[in-house]
Formats: sequence, structure tokens, C-alpha cells
Amino acid sequence: MANATRRIPYCVPSWGWSEHLAIVKGLLLGRIVSGPHIQALYETVRSITGVPFVFGFDSGASAIRACLSASGIGPGDEVIMPSFCCHSVAEAIVRSGASPRFCEIQADLNPDVGSILALLKPSVKAIVFPHLFGRPGEIALLEEALCRLGVRERIVLIDDAAQSFGARIRGRYLGSFGDAGIISFGAGKMTTASGGGLLLTHSEELARRIGGLAVTPPGVVRKLRDLTYWTIFRRWRKYSSGVYKYVAFLLRSAPDTGDGLRGLAGIDAAIALSQINRIGALIASRRSIRQMLDQLIAEIQQIYNVPIEHLPEPPDGYQETYTKQIFFFDDSETPGADLCRLNDYFKQSGIELQPLYSPLHRDQRYPRPDVELRFTEKRVKTALNLCTDPTLSQKDLAHIRAALTGYFEMVHRNAAPAELQQ
Repeated sequence: MANATRRIPYCVPSWGWSEHLAIVKGLLLGRIVSGPHIQALYETVRSITGVPFVFGFDSGASAIRACLSASGIGPGDEVIMPSFCCHSVAEAIVRSGASPRFCEIQADLNPDVGSILALLKPSVKAIVFPHLFGRPGEIALLEEALCRLGVRERIVLIDDAAQSFGARIRGRYLGSFGDAGIISFGAGKMTTASGGGLLLTHSEELARRIGGLAVTPPGVVRKLRDLTYWTIFRRWRKYSSGVYKYVAFLLRSAPDTGDGLRGLAGIDAAIALSQINRIGALIASRRSIRQMLDQLIAEIQQIYNVPIEHLPEPPDGYQETYTKQIFFFDDSETPGADLCRLNDYFKQSGIELQPLYSPLHRDQRYPRPDVELRFTEKRVKTALNLCTDPTLSQKDLAHIRAALTGYFEMVHRNAAPAELQQ
């Protein structure tokens, strides 16, 4: 087994000196909730994406909810989204008063356009199209299909680039398609702060309605708690693993009082602005890590002859951000292999594996007994997720290599280590 004394937590924010300096300045100058960085962030995003109207909220989910509310979508309406997605998207739909309607995914884990079109009916008023793990989906194809069917004008299309900001389709940034785009600064995103998100739109009418929504500033006390959690315990999690779960519970378990929309905090805008200003370097770092992990997985396939499947290559003109390293391993085809055992093996090696999303159409919070999404359920069962955080060092990557090699060597020999047999 790999040396368990080295710890590699999942989704450590890639904050350098500029992000930490932004936090210190924000605290010293009292710019926690407000400050000039909010407008500076808006101007930067406008310049990068070419989208004229930008609004800030406390999360990407709140931005989705604001878009739905401003579009008049509520009780009795349905919003199409993939079942394989973050539950906060479904929560945003439910909190707007509408109901989620779940579609199938395709091989790259992004929404399947054909499945979306098959779900269209008069009660469907919006589509949330997330681009997962840094890979652009076929949102342009979807928009063309909606126009061809003559339903484009009545459907609000939300281009959810929460996980993939910086990715492009033929030079056009994700978040700039459809009626509105979403960027998030939450955990596991390309641009990570202690929270926050943006809503982008080309529509002057939609912008006017969003501007008329009641949005309250984020609470100072809660934002200080978020900063403590992210700056001390999440950023340096490899050194605080012994107390992390207790601190996370204390700092993150406070109830979200009130049902209203909250705005973007000035200190999160400052952190996000620093990240966006060097997003090219962040993408390059993740690409380099992904290439090394791809090479490692290819070596394991060759040595141990295991059925590992990669995500398909993106089409020409699609540029990804390499936010995650996703591969597929069907343990039913390999005697002695077990994904639960793999997770245990990595945990004992000090490497945290983040589970991928569970299908939402099987979640009791969103019961849809009429939904049968077989490809989604099969794909999710075999998917594995390695981080590509720019914080990973060469020693970290060597540690991941040792853990992967050790596990598949164990499978190859069809014998578990003594500590796993106990």
C-alpha cells in the first residue's frame, strides 16, 4: 500500500499569494460584504465573455433560481435538467416553485440533446444545461434544435458553466450561450472562492427583471465563518485532517435562514477576480496533471489488462478546462475488483476520493416514478474521479501513482492486504 502518512484531500482551492493577499486586504479594510472588487469582477467577465449584463449572487444555485424567478417560472412549470448533476441545481428549481424533469446523459457525462428534446411539452418552460467537469456539452446543437422545432422563444435556456468556466466552443466561452449563463465560485470549480456565483445574460429585458429582484447582502458573520472554513481548514486540509470533520460541522452546519436571494460578497469577488485573471495558467496546470494521470492509467491498463475506459475526446473546436479526471472501471468484468474496496484502499493510503453524483431521479426528494434513465445509472456505477487540483505536487502525483498501482496489483493477484481482510 502507498505510504498513508502523505495526505491528499479532495478539491483544495488553488489559492496563491494573490488570493491570500485579497483576503487579508478585505479583512483589514472591512470589505467583506461590499467593496470595489464586485464591479471589477463584473467588468472582467464582461470583457472575457462578451456578455453585457452580469449579476452577482451568493452561489451558482442562487443565480439559477434568480434567472427562473425573473423569467416568471414557478408552480406548475417544469425545468429540464440531467439526473446526473449536483443536487443544488434541482434545489434551485424546487425553490423557484417549479419541478425538475430529468433527462439522460451521453458518454461524456453531459446532457443528451435527444433526451432533452423527447421531454419537451407545454409545461416545460426552461432547460438547465450543465457542462460537467470542465468539458463543453452540445449546447449549441440544442439551441439549433429548439429553433428548428419552433419552441426556442418559449424556452429559457440556462448555460450552466459552474464547473467549466474558461472552456470554449469554437472560441466562445461557456456561460455565454442561451438566455443566461452561470458561473460558480464554490468547491470543485475552476474559480474557487469561499462562495458566490454570477448570472450572465445578453437579454436587456431579462437583465431588467433580474435587476428588479429583491436581493439582500450576504451576512457578515456567516461570511466570516465561510472564510475561516476555507482559508484555514479547507485550503490547508492536508494538515488539519484530524479535526477537519468536526470543524466543518461547526462552521458549515448553521441553517440558511430566510428564503430570499443573497448577493455576492465583496471578498469572494476579490478572490474570484484573482483566479479569473490567471485562469489560463490554472487550465494549463490542470491539463498537465491530467496528461500525467492519463499516462499512468494507460500504463496500468497495459500491465494489468483491466477494462478502464476514458471519457471520449471532445469534438474539434471544443476546449476543456480539465477540472476533473474522470475514468470508468467496470468491476464486474474484473475478478477480485470492487469499487468499494478501491475507495477503502485509497482512504487507507491517505487519498480522498470524492464520489460522483448519485442519479437525482432516484432521490426521494425529487420522486419521478415514470423516469427510466438506464444509461445514466450504468455510467454512474462505473465512474471514478481523481482530482486535478493545481495544488498537487510531484510527490502527490507519485503517491497517487503508487496507490493506483498497488490497488490493481492487489486485484491482479486477487488477494486483499491484511488490513482490508480484517
